[in-house]
Amino acid sequence: MAVGNAAGRICAGLLSDKIGRRWTLMLVLLFSGRAHVHRDPVTKSTEGAKYVIVLVATLIGFNYGANLSLFPSFAKDLWGLKNFGMNYGILFTAWGAGAC
Repeated sequence: MAVGNAAGRICAGLLSDKIGRRWTLMLVLLFSGRAHVHRDPVTKSTEGAKYVIVLVATLIGFNYGANLSLFPSFAKDLWGLKNFGMNYGILFTAWGAGAC
């Protein structure tokens, strides 16, 4: 997951510079939904499942890193730099609470 996390941060940053943060976030969220849909069938298979599970975990880590690289920039784009610390703190707290 650490490799996916690092790669996701780099790839999302590069992609957001090319196509914009909004489109990149939409792609990341679609990718996340697709990865999570395939998570359950993969964990139920037995033959060679450990390699596929590692691949799916890496892809989920990729998504995690991509989100964490996009959220601060997205918050700045939406609400500006004046209250960036407070706004991003609220956004990050909401993201954490949503995971519960």
